[in-house]
Amino acid sequence: MNKRFLRTGTAFTSVLVLAGCWGSRMMIKAAGVNFGMGGSRNRVLDTERKQFASRGVMTLRVRDDSGNIRVTAGDNDTREIAMRAEKIVEGDLPAAELNAYLSRVEVITHLEGVDTFAIEADYPREEFSRKRVSVSVNYTITVPNRVRLDLLSHSGNVEASGARAGIKAHSDSGNAILADIAGTIEATSHSGDVSATHVMATHTAQKVTLRSDSGNVDFEGDAGELDMHGSSGNVTGTVTGPHRLTRADLHTISGNVELTVPRATSATIQARTVSGSIRTSGTSHATRSVGDDGGRQSRQFTVGGGNAPITLETVSGNVEFSAR
Repeated sequence: MNKRFLRTGTAFTSVLVLAGCWGSRMMIKAAGVNFGMGGSRNRVLDTERKQFASRGVMTLRVRDDSGNIRVTAGDNDTREIAMRAEKIVEGDLPAAELNAYLSRVEVITHLEGVDTFAIEADYPREEFSRKRVSVSVNYTITVPNRVRLDLLSHSGNVEASGARAGIKAHSDSGNAILADIAGTIEATSHSGDVSATHVMATHTAQKVTLRSDSGNVDFEGDAGELDMHGSSGNVTGTVTGPHRLTRADLHTISGNVELTVPRATSATIQARTVSGSIRTSGTSHATRSVGDDGGRQSRQFTVGGGNAPITLETVSGNVEFSAR
């Protein structure tokens, strides 16, 4: 055991560091750090680090009431799940009392079923709420890239990269940001941006679903099926890679819709907008028909053999399709 001191201004804050290991598990804890918030509101934090053997684990499941989740997948040689959890407690109480509440916030890790590794925080939520004490936990986690991800934060951002077995990610109030992902993808947000970039398809039927109620939706990479829906924001998709797009549906209510595909794409495109324009580029070889479609500006055209059905639709905004 050792004790070190952090200096903040003219005061010193004591940080107790405990280190120990058992089996494949290690825990390092830094507790009781106090940050003045101005006025009467205070904040204290506690950081935990743990490592677990990943043998037999096929899915990582993280549930977070309030806080950010960031998961990075290593390579095939990664044999452990490493977690850093930053627990933060805030309230109008003195820091000493908040530390007592902080000590009651536990990060629980357990195996669900035979192959799902679950992480979530546990504390007496009703009691904390009565005392107007708020809790947030920020997770930084590393897993093998063969592990499927199932991530949810009610109030915070969700970020993931490197996974090869697919992902389901959701934030009620925050962004869902994915990069360098393969496998089936489902990312959603009630109030935030949703994006998936550098997506790699593991099979021709790979499905990508991205949705945001209030935010932009962006995709870049390879996909077999592509569903992108927004309510208030732009929807932008760029399809690349060797796999052929078999179906796409891009829709928003208030915003622009844009889709770019390889020139070799074979598709029938239905583009609609109530208030806006429809533009195309790189489609000189396309067969087009232009119609009114019940008072909405609508265009339908075919590229290649016309195999894949593609729908591009917005109520208030522009629609653009390009092949390159």
